[in-house]
Amino acid sequence: MHLRGETPKFRMRHIKSLWGSNISDFELLKEHSLRSSPVALKIKFSEQGLTELALGIPRTKKDQQPMFCRNSTLLAWYHQNQIETHTILVRDRISKNLSREGIECEGSTVLVGAEEVGSTIIQILSRLDNQSSLILVGFSLYPEMEWISQKCPAPVSFFTYWVDLQYIASELSGSSAPKLFEVIKAMGISDQPSPTLHRAANDAVRCLVVYSGLTTSDNSISEGSEGRLLVITPKDQKCCFLDRIPRKGKRYPFSARITSADGSHLPSRFDTPLSLLETFRKYEPSAIALNSHGIRKNTGVKVWWVSFANMERLERFKVEMDGFLVDGITVVVESSTHYGQNWLH
Repeated sequence: MHLRGETPKFRMRHIKSLWGSNISDFELLKEHSLRSSPVALKIKFSEQGLTELALGIPRTKKDQQPMFCRNSTLLAWYHQNQIETHTILVRDRISKNLSREGIECEGSTVLVGAEEVGSTIIQILSRLDNQSSLILVGFSLYPEMEWISQKCPAPVSFFTYWVDLQYIASELSGSSAPKLFEVIKAMGISDQPSPTLHRAANDAVRCLVVYSGLTTSDNSISEGSEGRLLVITPKDQKCCFLDRIPRKGKRYPFSARITSADGSHLPSRFDTPLSLLETFRKYEPSAIALNSHGIRKNTGVKVWWVSFANMERLERFKVEMDGFLVDGITVVVESSTHYGQNWLH
């Protein structure tokens, strides 16, 4: 997630006008929603790059917002609001036996080459019969905005504003980085996502659920504890602390090696497994290990190893933390999906 008030690491030349039209707070979102229509975007990546992209579009009339109903289910909300989902799969990067999440918000699906993704998005957006301005909607939008800036800036012209709903949920709940499913649960929507697989179309619909819950006029969110409008109850997180990096086996296939850019010791907040877990808790690491070659007595740590449950979490961690400045030290993240790879410093 791009932190509010900080300049992103990617170049913004191609999206500068849109970047300056960020809806950054709750009241501003409610105001713009009265005369704008949302289009949700979700992208899935692999080591090859973009593999799956989905757009979620409500079939509503001008100035009409998706209806919100507490104590509903994701699928019921999807059908009630007649949401259009458009999925773009990248040829040669997507599995032939594409797995299903279990809950499927099915819509149109096309298989294209990587070079055709941009033109396909433009075709979809060009068909919209909507006279109001469009808001690009997402949750933890940093990877999507980076991809648009670097690979596909053309669709920017269709949007007047953009909003990262994680910012708004953070503002309302006081949670620094609430997860999409935590916010949906806090809004009273029943959802049963797969623990390891999130289809892009389903996540685009989830973004629209959150958008409708935030912008509806029927008080779908009400004041909770400590005066918060949104009360987030995070799930208990389990993370194994290992005394050495696994050398073989398939238990920890999605891993990352953390060092500093200049080879110096990492920031002091990385000195213990517990402090590292607290720093990276929002990325949900499944295991943390210290490379025995990375520590020096009384001087700190130079190398950490972190594992994640799936490729999506690993990629998000790498995208957001690689090159990030922490306490004056530039952090370097090297990712691996090779079973049992052992990095030595």
